[in-house]
Amino acid sequence: MKKFIMTIICFMFLIPSALLAEELTKGKKDTIIIGKVKVLDSVKALAQRNKFSLELDRQAESLNTELINAINSLSIFQIVERDRKDDLELEQAYASVAVDPNDKDAAKMFQMSGAKFILLPEINAFEVSESRTNYHAIQRTTVSRSVFSSVTVKIVDTTTGKILSVSPSVQLKSGESATLQRMGANVATDKTILYLSKDMANMLSKKIATYLRPAKVLVVRGSEVMINRGSSLGFKENVNVDFYATEDIEDEDSGETYQDEVHVGSGVITRGDDKKSFAKLTGENLGVAKGCIVKVKEVKNAVPIKKAPAKPAPKQEEVPMGSSDKPFEWAK
Repeated sequence: MKKFIMTIICFMFLIPSALLAEELTKGKKDTIIIGKVKVLDSVKALAQRNKFSLELDRQAESLNTELINAINSLSIFQIVERDRKDDLELEQAYASVAVDPNDKDAAKMFQMSGAKFILLPEINAFEVSESRTNYHAIQRTTVSRSVFSSVTVKIVDTTTGKILSVSPSVQLKSGESATLQRMGANVATDKTILYLSKDMANMLSKKIATYLRPAKVLVVRGSEVMINRGSSLGFKENVNVDFYATEDIEDEDSGETYQDEVHVGSGVITRGDDKKSFAKLTGENLGVAKGCIVKVKEVKNAVPIKKAPAKPAPKQEEVPMGSSDKPFEWAK
């Protein structure tokens, strides 16, 4: 009997936890997990042979951090922590026995959000090259060192386990040099790798956001269109954009679903901030409406908005020295 009562009590405690855990998975932002950066075995072997394994490890570690920061700064996805899950579970266990249960901010057991997508980045190419020019007459040398890296991100839908058809990738090269150093001096590459990782993370995050959550029209008021993306994703003032109505079409033979896009208008960004922007429609409006997809054109094709020229300041009439309005000032 006592065992039965304890079972009922445990069940009553678990029901609210399960309901709240389900509630945590709901929301307008898709929840994602960013896996640790993987390095292909052949890339590791090449780095070891050429003695730049340390630089490769530094690239993988910095890219892990920068990719999380870059995606989080977009405010489009909710990122779930998995790498340090043990620390989170430790806090949940502590809160369950040592924290006021009425504290709404206390960590709860069995309440971790699920994720719709998993991002799996991997380094599939990495190379460090160095050139040196020696000036023996003055016992000085100029050293240049460059780092090349290629990263691809696989996107997996956790509901099906399928790898999505598009895998964003970035290839970048960066370097630094030291001029007229002592003979035998080397150039550190830590700064180069850090900046390289930051640039790669920013480019990858934009490609991932554009693929998973393309920019859309929020509202249309006359010739002005409000867009749910801002300058952080390229929607800057004077940039041209295109609007597309979309329709999902299923291939009966393969079962694949394709998205058909129909161009319905063009515009140019007039104002905005990091998260949203406003565009003025240019040309014919063939049905720009809420929900239409928005794509940025090349910046070089942007048509700047013509602004009214500023009125010149009124000319100030010079008052001659010695007049009653501007008497002489005698030096004392």
